[in-house]
Amino acid sequence: MFGLFGKKGPAGDGPIIVSHSTLIDCHPEHLYRTVDFGDERCWKKAVGSVERTGEGTFLMRVDMAPDLQFPITVLEAVPEEAYAYECTIEPKVGRLVKSVERYDMSEHEGQTHVTLTMLAEMDPGMTARERKHESEMLMMAGSNALAKLKIHIEEGVETIRQIEAMQ
Repeated sequence: MFGLFGKKGPAGDGPIIVSHSTLIDCHPEHLYRTVDFGDERCWKKAVGSVERTGEGTFLMRVDMAPDLQFPITVLEAVPEEAYAYECTIEPKVGRLVKSVERYDMSEHEGQTHVTLTMLAEMDPGMTARERKHESEMLMMAGSNALAKLKIHIEEGVETIRQIEAMQ
């Protein structure tokens, strides 16, 4: 009635997709090595651990969430251009089934223009309100991830640790 009470039915079950872009003060090669789980300079190794489990597969753990593990499958790896992977969380957290994260990078006036695109597959049957909430959470997660990547490269891991200690 008059739109006062909101829709309570399902909102659709397709993936939620968000994208963020920024410039990072480094060469694309440096950025690529920083996001590549197979490289010893992978930034996630500085705030947790990454173990190779097979060809293009890894198991990541992060210090901020010691009870969780993140199985990773690399989907695309093009040096200095793109890096994409699929990730789940074990044990499952919230409504997230799995995510695909993709970093597209290119040189821009001595810096790297990077776009992080996140595609999240969620539990089916969410209401419009639940889906909106999950979209907002994904937007925040993507923004935080890109900001931390930028800080990690430009200022170092100690700054990241200070930020994570406040979260």
